[in-house]
Amino acid sequence: MKTKSLPFFATTLDIRSVLQDVERELAVRYVRVGDVEPSGEPLAWSTSADIPDLGVASEGDQALERALLVLPATEEPRTREVPLRRGGRRIVVDQTANAASVMLRAGGVLRSGVLIAGQVGTVSEDPWAVQAYGTIARIIRRVFQKTKSYYVGQEALQQLKSGARLTARVRSPREFDLVAE
Repeated sequence: MKTKSLPFFATTLDIRSVLQDVERELAVRYVRVGDVEPSGEPLAWSTSADIPDLGVASEGDQALERALLVLPATEEPRTREVPLRRGGRRIVVDQTANAASVMLRAGGVLRSGVLIAGQVGTVSEDPWAVQAYGTIARIIRRVFQKTKSYYVGQEALQQLKSGARLTARVRSPREFDLVAE
C-alpha cells in the first residue's frame, strides 16, 4: 500500500469550508477514530457542521489530535477488537477496519496565537478511498495557499501573517514552525 497524505493548517472556518465543498461532491459521513462509546456505537456525524470542536486542537501535537474517518454515507463504520497486553480488549474504529475511508486530523487552534497542523490521508487502495482522498486534496489545494510543504487556509494564513505560531507540535523548537514568507 502506498500512503497518500496532505499536511495543512486550518482554523475551524477553513476546515468547515473545505468539508462543505467535499459534501457537495461526495455523499460522506464522519466517524471518530479510536475507542467506541460505552454503548458500543462509534461517534458519527452526517455533516461536518455537526462535528463538535472541529478545527480545535486539544493535544498540541498533530499526531495526537483527534482523528476522523471520512466514509461513504451509505457505509456503516466497522469496528475491530484490539487485545490488550494485560488482558482484555478494546473495541476501536480505525482505517484498518474500514478500507473505504480517508483519515482526517483537522488540527486547528490550540490556544490564541497557536495553530496545530492537520493532515488528510489514506493508506487504502480501495477505489472509494482513493477517489475521496483525491477530492479532498484537490479542494484543499484549490482553496488553501501552498506555503513550503503545507497548505494554509485563508484564516490560518491571516493568523500566520499576524504572528501566530503554526506548528506540528507545540513543544517543538520554533525553528521548525511554518513562518510567513
